[in-house]
Parts: sequence; C-alpha cells; structure tokens
Amino acid sequence: QVALLEGRVDSCRSVCRRWRRVCQDRVTSEACFAGRWKLYAQGKRQPRMLEINWEFSAFSAFSVGGNGVVYCGRIDGPIEVRSVKDGSLLRILTVSAGPGNGIESLTTGLDGRFYSGAHGSIRVRSGETGDHIMTLKAHGSYVYALAVNEHTLFSGSDDEIFVWQCSTGHLEHKLTDVGGCVTSLTLDTHDQLYSVSDAVIRVWSTTDYTLLRTLNGHRSSVQGLVFGKRDTVISASAYEAIRVWSGRDGTLLRTLQFDFDLVSLAFSPSGTLFSGSGDGTIRMWLPGGRSEVVGQPHEKSGDTTHFICLAFTRDGRLWVSNNDTLFIY
Repeated sequence: QVALLEGRVDSCRSVCRRWRRVCQDRVTSEACFAGRWKLYAQGKRQPRMLEINWEFSAFSAFSVGGNGVVYCGRIDGPIEVRSVKDGSLLRILTVSAGPGNGIESLTTGLDGRFYSGAHGSIRVRSGETGDHIMTLKAHGSYVYALAVNEHTLFSGSDDEIFVWQCSTGHLEHKLTDVGGCVTSLTLDTHDQLYSVSDAVIRVWSTTDYTLLRTLNGHRSSVQGLVFGKRDTVISASAYEAIRVWSGRDGTLLRTLQFDFDLVSLAFSPSGTLFSGSGDGTIRMWLPGGRSEVVGQPHEKSGDTTHFICLAFTRDGRLWVSNNDTLFIY
C-alpha cells in the first residue's frame, strides 16, 4: 500500500453513488470527505503521517494530470491542485459561488488543459498555471461526463452529448438520440466514443458522429466499462453480469454471472481485470472466469459503509475509493 486517505473523525452524513470514468493517466473517483492522508514507503508497514486539513465540502471528482498534479473537484465548487507525490496543496482554483456551481466531472486533455463540468457549463483551464481560458455554455443541466481526444471535447448530460472544438470552444455537433441521461463517456484506441445511458452502451463515430452500434444485454444500469486485451470491451452491472464484447463489431463474446453488488471495473496495465463491490471487497478476475477477493480496504479504515471505485494509472498503481477514504496501491 502506497497511500491511505482517511476520513473525518466525526460522522459523514451521506454518500452519493455517482460514476466517474478513467482514461489513461486521468483518474476520477467517488466523493471523498475531509480528513488526512497516510503515506507508506515501499515495504514499510508504519505510515509516515501527513496531515492535510481540508476546509471545503466533499470531493466529487478527481483527475490526475501529466504534470505531476491531481485536480480535486468539490461539491461546493473549489478545485484543489495537489501534488501527486505528497498530497501537498499547491493552489486552490475558485469558481463562481451559487447553486449548481459544484464540480460534477473532470478530465485532462493531451495539450495539458483540464476541463471541469458543472451545471450548464464547462470551464477550461491551463494545466500549468490554473488560469481560466474559456467557459463553454450550452447544457441545460449538470455535465455528468467528459471525454477528450487531441482536438475534440465530448460532454454528456441529460439526454444529450455535445461535441466541442478544443482550441476555440466552438460547439460543433449535438447528439440527441442518446437514450437518456449520459453517465459515462470514454474513448477507445480507435477513437470511437462509448456512452452509457442506463443499461445500454452506444458507440459513436468521432468523424461524422453517427451511431455505429448499440451494445444491449445488461438488465440493469451499467456500472463500469473498460477496454481489455485483444480489442475487447468489458462492461458490468450490479448483481448481474460482466459482459465481454468485441471492440470491432460489438459481438457479445462472453458473459460472467455473479450475484454481488459490483460497482466498478478497472483493467490493469499488465492485463488483469479487477472489480470493486459495494460490500467493500476488491476482486481479481482469473482467466477461467473465477474471481478472487484480493482486498477489503474498509477493514483497515474501520469504515462501515462499503463503497469502492477502482482506477489504474499508467504506472500500475491501483486507486481505490471507499466512501471517504482513498487508497493507493
């Protein structure tokens, strides 16, 4: 274990289960409440304590940039910029006060810019200085999902996906036949856009923005979507199944049934699938379709509300959020 973010000593009122996606080095996570970090040196059991006193409300999104910082969005609006190495606070980026200005989504572009989604707007900032570059306004509700490639930004909200030109902020296109509220957006290695609305996954062309195919089969809301080896797409819904699809034509290749509250998926750089469950367990999936419990972080933190979100970074570290606690393995 590399790091442990531990929760407040007083009680947390509630936790909202909202999904955030991970793309390359960009990590987004579930709400994590104020507290402190415990940092572990490799091979050491005793932590080196680092106190971080947070003065704002719960975290709502994380995004790890390529410049050695992590952007931490909060429900009440401020974005904290912290060092990946030691968690030290580098600066605070404020947003306009008022209802609906809290951060719903974050992502980092290949050009170093980072994007934050709130109610009805997306703010674009410099990843190096944090300076405000522009504000994109179009959505009539919260921006729940963001994805970006070299030239284009995609944003998902209630019943629509907007396509923006990164350099100018020009709104190029609107996708309206998206099947409902878009809770997840991600791009594959072929630069195809995957959107999740309830139990359906849709695949879009990023050239002419046509719908290429629809992946149907889940009976409940899709809680996780990752890209696997040999051009496969892996999705999961709680208390139901993990499904493996062909990334080329959307053919269903395999179904792994289970009966627990799966809430997140992550694919390691070495090619192993991991899942997080509502009971606080981390499972590793073996080639034969079996799963093994490889961790229960809540037992170490003493937390009694067991929610887990998983994400891998390029360096092979596994990020696990458990309500108000963020573990880094």
